Amino acid sequence: MRVVWTCRTDVGVKRSVNEDHFRASLDALLFLVADGMGGHAGGELASRMAVESIENFVIETRAGTSTPLPFAPQPGLTPESNRLHVAARKANRDIYETAQGNPPLHGMGSTLVGLLLHEHEVHVMHVGDSRCYRLRGDKLLPLTKDHSVVNELIDDGKLARDAAYRHAERNIITRALGVDPDVEPEVAAHELRIGDLFLLCSDGLTDLTSDRKLFELLEPLVDAPGVNLGREGIERDHLDKVAEAMVRYANSRGGDDNITVMLVKVIG
Repeated sequence: MRVVWTCRTDVGVKRSVNEDHFRASLDALLFLVADGMGGHAGGELASRMAVESIENFVIETRAGTSTPLPFAPQPGLTPESNRLHVAARKANRDIYETAQGNPPLHGMGSTLVGLLLHEHEVHVMHVGDSRCYRLRGDKLLPLTKDHSVVNELIDDGKLARDAAYRHAERNIITRALGVDPDVEPEVAAHELRIGDLFLLCSDGLTDLTSDRKLFELLEPLVDAPGVNLGREGIERDHLDKVAEAMVRYANSRGGDDNITVMLVKVIG
């Protein structure tokens, strides 16, 4: 499988510290974005621990180490989805135990969104309100649903999805890594096709950007059949420019939070 990717992370206009972290491993075909919370020291540490713990767990378990799994696999999930599910629960425990042992860090936590590509599937995992979208052809589809108060309003029919990014309670999440002793990550497997483009991002982007505007920003990456596909340099240059444009747009709208934009494209 051939993949190109890029990432841009920015402190934003109103923050002094960037509490977002990201990881990308082409060997493991693993891509992660985390958004920390709990004050400068706590949030930055929690998000860094989240991506490091999950990356290490995925790489080690794929290498066939004999270390027992810290949690039982979930029935109904594929092996790779279970790998992400267990990895997230382990990261949650790592962050929680670190905070419990250090009073100034009590309450620290992190959202997390991740992709694990394997054969003909993409496995998407998230906790909190960091998101994953898939652009296939000219269709942009959200592959995650925020664990948030606002999303509960959407599910109850009390709020339109396209109005959520303006809602006063858009930052109140109902699930995060490290806040409680255990957490339930949401994981799903989807068919993977050559040409699929994935956007992983923190809420510093989506709190200020409607889905309609996201598609407008991503539209330069919509491929005509056969054009440029598989040419890594051209593809990466296009991804870089779009990621930079997304960060600029969020900052132009106020830049209220840290902004992380990761783009991952399957080219062969």
